[in-house]
Amino acid sequence: MSNVYMSDVNETSDPDVRSIQDCVMTALREKTVILVTHQVEFLSEVDTILVMEGGKVTESGKYENLLTTGTAFEQLVSAHKEAITELDQNNENRIHREESQGVYKYQSEGEISTEGQLGMQLTQEEEKEIGDVGFKTFWDYISFSRGSLMLFYIVLAQCAFVALQTASTVWLALAIDIPKITSAILIGVYALISFSGAAFTYIRSLLTSYLGLNASKALFTSFNTAIFNAAMLFFDSTPIGRILTREYYQASSRELMRINGTTKAPVMNFAAETSLGVVTVRAFDMVERFFKNYLKLVDTDATLFFHSNVATEWLLLRIEALQNLTVITSALLLVLFPQGYVSSGLVGLSLSYALSLTSSYRFWTRMHCNFLNYLISVERVKQFIHLPSEPPAIVKDHQPPSSWPSKGRIDLQPLEIRYRPNAPLVLKGITCTFREGSRVGVVGRTGSGKSTLISALFRLVEPASGDILIDGINICSMGLKDLRMKLSIIPQEPTLFKGSITTNLDPLGLYSDDQIWKALEKCQLKETISHLPNLLDSLGKMVEYDEPSKLMDTDSSFSKLVAEYWASCSKNSS
Repeated sequence: MSNVYMSDVNETSDPDVRSIQDCVMTALREKTVILVTHQVEFLSEVDTILVMEGGKVTESGKYENLLTTGTAFEQLVSAHKEAITELDQNNENRIHREESQGVYKYQSEGEISTEGQLGMQLTQEEEKEIGDVGFKTFWDYISFSRGSLMLFYIVLAQCAFVALQTASTVWLALAIDIPKITSAILIGVYALISFSGAAFTYIRSLLTSYLGLNASKALFTSFNTAIFNAAMLFFDSTPIGRILTREYYQASSRELMRINGTTKAPVMNFAAETSLGVVTVRAFDMVERFFKNYLKLVDTDATLFFHSNVATEWLLLRIEALQNLTVITSALLLVLFPQGYVSSGLVGLSLSYALSLTSSYRFWTRMHCNFLNYLISVERVKQFIHLPSEPPAIVKDHQPPSSWPSKGRIDLQPLEIRYRPNAPLVLKGITCTFREGSRVGVVGRTGSGKSTLISALFRLVEPASGDILIDGINICSMGLKDLRMKLSIIPQEPTLFKGSITTNLDPLGLYSDDQIWKALEKCQLKETISHLPNLLDSLGKMVEYDEPSKLMDTDSSFSKLVAEYWASCSKNSS
């Protein structure tokens, strides 16, 4: 490739001369680069400048020469330098105020602590319980299934099965010493006891499966309800992998399983994030680096999984040795008893049970360990079931009129917003009015709070103080459904959910086919997707745009939509 064409490469981020230095002046120094931009801070690095206006080249030459011509280009550069100088002075004054207010506080021991430092960290380390799983987690599992009575029946059926199983072998041992017992009676009683035990086994298995199914359904429903009703802050501060790993799970083994649960989250989170940015990873030839990082995460997870299984096997090996010792002890004692002290039937029964102890104890110990380890899944799901939820969808005492908002006037009175209770304020005392039918552009650097302001209108984040009034009604007191059904937004990044275009744009089925096709035509998409039915646009009185032209080839199409089709709406754009 001999030529490189760039069009507003820094449009979606703050101007950064260093990025141009690293990319254009270093990586592309041997290529011809044509840069189209409206940001004048880069122009001192280029060889030739073409100034265009109205589709024509009005000026051309080197940067130093154009600055001495007294033309519009010189005025543009001078205005930009004055704005940068004023901004730097404001930043210096702000830093000086913060230092004078004692942002850094000296402790009595001479240490320095930064106020609010902990609140700045949005994503916290995942918590894990310590120690025994405990009976409470087990009882919570039973409570979710509402099966306390069913658990009683399961225990009763298991006890009956064990008693009948023992009775069948005892019957055989005792029947040998009965001189005139017939084969029919011997087999008949044994069969009756065995079939009764099998019946209780079936009842136990049926009730256990039913209880487990009910508990799983209840946990899954509660988990999903808590996740879907959680506030937006939860999703901002919780990686997706940490949520997904909630759907999988004695002293060392138990702690290893807990740690193993936390190591799975980075694996899934890394895979999900890499898949979303796979195009960028390939473009920068970073596939091998990402692959190595992924293998490191997998190795960490596999190491803990291996040790958790080794811990279980360590326990089982020693239990089996103890059971073998039990068999040897029983056999020696039976041999040392005087002749005739114990009947031959009871001797055989004793050895039979001693031999079965080895496999039975091994099996039940493994089942017990697995049960406790998998019960940690309930422990981890419970952490999310009790998440703080969003405000209610409908508040009956504060429902707005059906015609609200009729005008679209927005009043902010002094609005303050923080993302966490102990975090610093993102918006600090904003007081302003957006008049009905007006077009308001909110301008600021990346991270200045433009998107936060729009999020506040939809109550994706609740105000720390202050009020937001739309047509005189405080939106903080109404239900979220009543609010969000009346507002419209064009987000920064387009998203399509699984399903048809209809279910994406109109999940509630509120609009007709005519409105759908009109919306398609307004958005200049009718011809492209005319084979798909039921597309629509909203008819709200207010439209919010969050960098709407970020992913568009040109602003002209979007400007036409604003001017022609939303002329009667209040529009706020960041």
